[in-house]
Amino acid sequence: MGYHEKGLTDTASASFLRPRAIRDRSVDVALAMISTRFKAPAVLVRSIKIGIVAAGLTAGSCGAYWGLVQYHGNFHAVKEGAFYRSAQLGKDELHSVIQHHQIRSVLNLRGAHPGQGWYDEEITVSRALGVAHYDYGLSAHRFVTRQQIGEVLDIIRNAPKPLLVHCKSGADRSGLVSALYRLADEGATVDEADRQLSLVYGHFPYLTSSKAMDDSFWAFVSTRGSTPRREN
Repeated sequence: MGYHEKGLTDTASASFLRPRAIRDRSVDVALAMISTRFKAPAVLVRSIKIGIVAAGLTAGSCGAYWGLVQYHGNFHAVKEGAFYRSAQLGKDELHSVIQHHQIRSVLNLRGAHPGQGWYDEEITVSRALGVAHYDYGLSAHRFVTRQQIGEVLDIIRNAPKPLLVHCKSGADRSGLVSALYRLADEGATVDEADRQLSLVYGHFPYLTSSKAMDDSFWAFVSTRGSTPRREN
């Protein structure tokens, strides 16, 4: 059984960093121009340079952490025994996770992509282990509507548990859906649910252009008073 939005494709972002020596020279040239044109005090120029370097180090650290998270599959329990989240797992990793955590269904937020290796392997493993598989395509860079949120929550509520939800990196789309699940179905507070969209999972909205996920969550929060909740 599959659910997917037409026209939404998985996107990957890449950043290209110049060699450090070139970046340093660029910073020095820019600061020299500022100092000459505006006659800025030397102490101010040094402060600006320190700030630029610190920002670069922060971005580099975030990138290194994100890479480490991805290396380990970004697998986490949202609710032990019921709901798990991850990045795209290879066939061996997926096989292991399904067996170890007794996963009974998989929700793929990248959408159906027959013919692509990662998708075909996922379908093959799911079928071999008797796991229900659902496809619902979202983009980390596009606002998720209330209707889409309702459809995703319906899949989650009806899917056999435990359920594994994944996107490509396991940080943005998976984070949004996990937050929505916590808020709408588990009775978590807004702050508790919002933690699913955090740096811990590699969610860097201002570095990866994935702020649409945060905007979608908070738009849903603003209307949750009229959102029907599942009866326990």
